[in-house]
Amino acid sequence: CTQNGRPQIFKFTNCFDASANNKDVYDGMIRSAVLASLQGYNTTVLAYGQTASGKSHSIFGSSSEEGILSLSIDNLITMNAN
Repeated sequence: CTQNGRPQIFKFTNCFDASANNKDVYDGMIRSAVLASLQGYNTTVLAYGQTASGKSHSIFGSSSEEGILSLSIDNLITMNAN
């Protein structure tokens, strides 16, 4: 990609390969946002991508794998119990 004839540089906090599961993504990216929200920070998690690329699966999971939403709720409940 170029802008005004110059290559654009993009930075990524984390990247996951095809072997990553929802728990890997949660642990690598989402858990810190959940913890920050408990400290009073505003946080947002955005799933963006092409149709049928796995956004809903990542958020809601499946019968065989929890999604990041339920992982977040589980984490909040566990932290509240402590």
